Amino acid sequence: MILSLSLSPSLSQQRADQKDFETEAKDGSNYKWGWATVEVNEPDKLLSKSKELLLELITLKQDKGFEFAFLSVVNLVEKNATLLLCGPRELSLAKQAFPTCSVSKAPMGDVNDNNMKVLLQIIDVDQTQMAVNLISRKKQFKPNIDIALNNGWLVPVSASSSGGETKEGTGASLERRMTLRTTTNKDTGGLQNIQRKYDVVEK
Repeated sequence: MILSLSLSPSLSQQRADQKDFETEAKDGSNYKWGWATVEVNEPDKLLSKSKELLLELITLKQDKGFEFAFLSVVNLVEKNATLLLCGPRELSLAKQAFPTCSVSKAPMGDVNDNNMKVLLQIIDVDQTQMAVNLISRKKQFKPNIDIALNNGWLVPVSASSSGGETKEGTGASLERRMTLRTTTNKDTGGLQNIQRKYDVVEK
């Protein structure tokens, strides 16, 4: 399947403002994880591309071998954020780190397109976003994640088609691993475009 998007902001900014973290929990477990942030005045426009953002987040997690990865879409006007949750690990950890925040389905647009078919094989699309009254990755998001990891959070076991993860595996060892092919071109306006072809392969 082919997805054509402008590199800004949905793909390029997600990768550009992304930081790698490592947290060593009290029990000795070491977690490698990532957090991407996009700051906008009109988050609904960006979140309308949630399918593509989630697919890119899953790809980022696989590429870097993260245990989990998050994307926060920060509303600069309202001073809050929406977290995109790209798998059962992210969902479980976010619930523990931000227990008072609600989880819902991210805007998916056309539920019959090929990107939706790929996403349905990897995650539970009904639990893909969380509304939080926080905006700072350094001062708020990361400290809460670290606290959750040090308070006994356990990697969830999921063998379902929507989960696609094993307890022992990292983000790079999904049972159902997403692959993609990327090509770039220049449109007539001089903007760089990216084409993604997403597929799911059995491990």
